[in-house]
Amino acid sequence: MELTLTRPDDWHLHLRDGAALAGTVPSAARYFGRAIVMPNLTPPIIDGAMALAYRERILAQRPAGSAWQPLMVIYLTDRTSRDTVARALEAGVTAAKLYPAGATTNSEAGVAQLEGLYDTLAAMEEVAAGAAVSFSQALAGLLLEQGHDQSSCLGSGTSPAGTWQNACRRALPPQRPVCPGPSVIAT
Repeated sequence: MELTLTRPDDWHLHLRDGAALAGTVPSAARYFGRAIVMPNLTPPIIDGAMALAYRERILAQRPAGSAWQPLMVIYLTDRTSRDTVARALEAGVTAAKLYPAGATTNSEAGVAQLEGLYDTLAAMEEVAAGAAVSFSQALAGLLLEQGHDQSSCLGSGTSPAGTWQNACRRALPPQRPVCPGPSVIAT
């Protein structure tokens, strides 16, 4: 049996910004049909207006004749509101990314208190059932710091997806939308 992927999607792409886009965008467009674009720039992409402006900068570098599409993501912070999420999703943003504060590149503005986002995550569930939350792998460290036991952060699964699914299910209320794993998007 042979399987050929003629135009796969990239589900975790860091294009960066400014002059770097002249190289990263044509490269991505050459190999992929779509890409989920990570929002951890300086400053981070925290709302729909910023995401749309970033998308325009990206599309300005897309090669002529290319059908490649950037799928935009907003960066969740402790101050991300229900209204911010609702407007971003209505503007066409695909997902929201949760980076624990200070845990990875350009994550200084990330989330310090996971419980503070429950209302924001509920807004995603209400506004757009197809929207996703993408968790950074650094989430386990945040959960440990906030008093969750090690088993809830390491999980009992043997695969990374199983491990993250266990950690997220134990940390978030069961009625909230969760897409476990690093940058996993459910469409």
